[in-house]
Amino acid sequence: MGVVNGLGSLGSSVRGLVRAPAQPPLWTRIDPSRVDRPLEGGTLDPRRDYFEIRINRLHLAHGRQWFSEFTPVVFAATEFVRDGADAVTPAMVGPGLIQRHGAETPLGTVLANTRVAGPHPAPPGGLALSVVLYRLQTGDTAQPFLNVMQGAAGALDLAAGLTPYTALAKVVVDGMNALVGGTQPLVARRDEFEPGLRPAHYALIGPESRVDPACLHISEGELAHWSDGRLVPFRSTDYVLYSLARVAPKDVDVTRLPLFRTWQDVVKQATEAVTDERWLGAKAAMATLIGQLYGSPDLTWEHAEILQQEWTETMVALRERAVGLAHLSDDRTPLTPARSRALAVLDL
Repeated sequence: MGVVNGLGSLGSSVRGLVRAPAQPPLWTRIDPSRVDRPLEGGTLDPRRDYFEIRINRLHLAHGRQWFSEFTPVVFAATEFVRDGADAVTPAMVGPGLIQRHGAETPLGTVLANTRVAGPHPAPPGGLALSVVLYRLQTGDTAQPFLNVMQGAAGALDLAAGLTPYTALAKVVVDGMNALVGGTQPLVARRDEFEPGLRPAHYALIGPESRVDPACLHISEGELAHWSDGRLVPFRSTDYVLYSLARVAPKDVDVTRLPLFRTWQDVVKQATEAVTDERWLGAKAAMATLIGQLYGSPDLTWEHAEILQQEWTETMVALRERAVGLAHLSDDRTPLTPARSRALAVLDL
């Protein structure tokens, strides 16, 4: 893969964060037959499918001790090719977000269903995914910096363009490296997924666990296992449950894409197209938009076709409505005297 705008070195920095923990963690893929709400199966098609990465559940055993002595930080990074260039999407789940999701729960702390990458069109060449759980000293002078870094990671948006994205992504990754220094992660894993991505759940579990991976299930969004003939939540050890999932086109927010501003211009012109000249301008704007749809790295080809059809039909309907309003017949029902006096106020 090519190296563009320093992203090659950024990928190296990400890999540097995935240091080998003191003890290797347990990592396993959860078979769909052991998931109560399995993901939609089948290989992702780059022409029509989007993907996303989610931290489905972060469980911290003995949560009160965690927050009194340590601050948990999850770092996730997805590497893939976007528009012919390497892209790295770093994400941080830090104390601010975790504390809003139950830091006071007596049986531990959880963070559920947080998207850390996507939706992006499924990359034809596969992707690499890194997930790391760190434990930083609570009350450290780096705490304010950690919150700033988490905010910067939350502001990342590939749709804004690769150059500004790369600059901010580098700040996040370099900042994370500075924060953890030589700190060994509690659990860490980097996987390279070959072309032909398939949705799946994965669990990264603390090394002290002695659980049999074949006994693990996902029930109500969290890990569970069999005990005394019953399926019970798995809470004895820290773990990160994450997934690679398919996203339907209807769930992709196109309003955040730069081309949506062109669509808004088409709408405005279509609503004013009461003459042939104005209608010609609206159609020219739509032709520009169609080029942007098929050239956007943020849309699949099939989704671009769907949007072209939907938006073209909307444009035509808006124009017809505008023309209809402009040619209302003059032999309408006469105004009542009361309405005439009310409307006359507008001429004052």
